[in-house]
Amino acid sequence: ASASGSGSTAIGTSASTGAFNSTTVIGSSAVTSGSAAVAVGDSASASGSSVAIGSSATTASGSSGVAVGASSSLTGAAGTAIGTSATAANSAVALGTSASAAGTPSIAIGSSASVTTGTGIAIGGSALVAFTNSIALGYGSVTDATNQMVVGTTTNVISDIFFGQGAYANSPTAYTINGTAGRGTNITGGALQFAGGQGTGSGLGGSILFKTASAGLTGTSLNSLSTRMTI
Repeated sequence: ASASGSGSTAIGTSASTGAFNSTTVIGSSAVTSGSAAVAVGDSASASGSSVAIGSSATTASGSSGVAVGASSSLTGAAGTAIGTSATAANSAVALGTSASAAGTPSIAIGSSASVTTGTGIAIGGSALVAFTNSIALGYGSVTDATNQMVVGTTTNVISDIFFGQGAYANSPTAYTINGTAGRGTNITGGALQFAGGQGTGSGLGGSILFKTASAGLTGTSLNSLSTRMTI
């Protein structure tokens, strides 16, 4: 082991801090390539002001971030990669086994969750975002356009969505869904659109249904919803 920099520590066969100061390396062939870095694990490699923990964990030059987990990798500055084989780019966050946040910045959370472009968010195992400014939520969810949010898949269906105080509450209160308001003088507000699912070919598009529940008998059971208007 070799630690020639001031305030540096090296423990393990062929571990080396080089001539960098205030660094720590622990593990066989663990190395640092900048000051104030920490590399822990066999063949772990950390650049200046970064942390690499786990066998073959690596942080890129000038990354100033964190890679934790065997073969985890930080390829850009100020990112975080946590999990076996997790990979994060500049200012990105990847959490989970084989999670990949390649966009700058982006967030991928879940086993094999992946964001391949900038400003994307993928949350859920195998969730995938390959379009800018898009969000995929739920196992296997995939976006297919920019500025899009997708929740659920054909096999992992989300059929009910609740806003406000959750699915149930002792004293439910109203909530409002808003289009974007204008700011400044004589600025038109953004429209609020409701759209049924699009059909293909001779198939009809999906309807928009408005439902409410009428009062029932005294009790704690939920009253059934009835369709009041269909478009």
